Amino acid sequence: MRSTETDEPRYLRIQRILEEQILQGKLPAGSQLPGERDLARQFGVSQMTVNRAIQELVRKGRLYRRSGAGTFVTDAVQPVRVHGVVLVVPYAEHPQADTYLREPFRAAKAEIDAMLAKQYGIAVADLRPWHYHDPFFQEAPAAYDINLDAFYKDANIARLAQTFYAGIGMDVSDILARSDLYEKPGKCPHAFCTDMDREGDVRVLCNIVPDEDWMGTTLHELGHAVYDKYIDRSLPYVARSAAHSFTTEGVAMLMERFAKRGDWMKSMGLNVQDPQAINRLAERIQRDKLLIFAAWSQVMVRFEMSMYENPDQDLNKLWWDLIEKYQLIARPAGRNAPDYAAKIHVVSSPCYYHSYMMGEMFAAQLHRAICRDVLKTDPRTAQYTGRKDVGQYMVEKVFAPGSRMKWDEFVPFATGEALSPKALIESLR
Repeated sequence: MRSTETDEPRYLRIQRILEEQILQGKLPAGSQLPGERDLARQFGVSQMTVNRAIQELVRKGRLYRRSGAGTFVTDAVQPVRVHGVVLVVPYAEHPQADTYLREPFRAAKAEIDAMLAKQYGIAVADLRPWHYHDPFFQEAPAAYDINLDAFYKDANIARLAQTFYAGIGMDVSDILARSDLYEKPGKCPHAFCTDMDREGDVRVLCNIVPDEDWMGTTLHELGHAVYDKYIDRSLPYVARSAAHSFTTEGVAMLMERFAKRGDWMKSMGLNVQDPQAINRLAERIQRDKLLIFAAWSQVMVRFEMSMYENPDQDLNKLWWDLIEKYQLIARPAGRNAPDYAAKIHVVSSPCYYHSYMMGEMFAAQLHRAICRDVLKTDPRTAQYTGRKDVGQYMVEKVFAPGSRMKWDEFVPFATGEALSPKALIESLR
């Protein structure tokens, strides 16, 4: 009987060896593989065999290819396949998620704690959940030195959003005409986007008032809307949707960020005297926002995982144990109540929070790809205003494919590399 190694197809043997070298750190994250010709010579096989092995490792997310540059080792979010179905490893379980963000979060929270303690006239040690302005501390408190709402107090929010999207080659006038944009008695107070028929009837619901929050929210919801609108309508009906919930969230999050930037405000005709000063503050706010939301996502994802694994445990205790561990907030003394039940997502959108954080990862990665391949500029200073080539890139690479590719195939197609926290972490430095 021949040995197992002899029976093993050559491409599988090469795939196994390369994967072992990646897992053992012999091929570290970010390193470039030798060329296929060199690998073929090294393993004594044809280039076709090497190519097949590399294709399998790209499909598994171990490697990614960059056009004109070569093949690289990724430190990516790994898909899990169960009976052939591709699942997402929850954000909280990704090895980089907590490791790289915990200390920056701790430092950012120490600064926020000092500001809040000064506001309330108490010691930092006496801060409790109700001092953080948001009952779940999922957003940065309003504790900064500038009020961005002042720049939007006389603005037509819907018109600004329409002008911005038109400038990058995306017409949203039809979407806005069908949408319910303003407050009225008895109306749902939230915001969302919906594709009514996958035939082009896309609408948003908002409650617009002239402030920075609703500028960002309107850009966000229209980000979802243009994704749906520009999906290739020749695709089968079932494929006329986003590649994954986190990819449409990522586009919406990317667009939302501009509302805080002074250079974007100025480019849209708002009266901004010192846009760079606002940019510096916006970068800090955005950094704090991401770090705070990452910590909050850890709480939500881990709470739901543990709750569904063991629903009979003390869920009240679990909730506050996770808050103290990941958000570094002391629980109220003597409280024993189902506070987790106040978070609507536990009931209305269970097991969804990892999509938000992975959306942030995709947003950072897509932005970096646009800056690299289209704008040829630093991601920290990039502007999309008036750049129709940015819109064209997004339509062709992100929107048009719909869900004809699995998410782990789509992300490298759209950004040039497998999904990874790398771009997000770089944006926080």
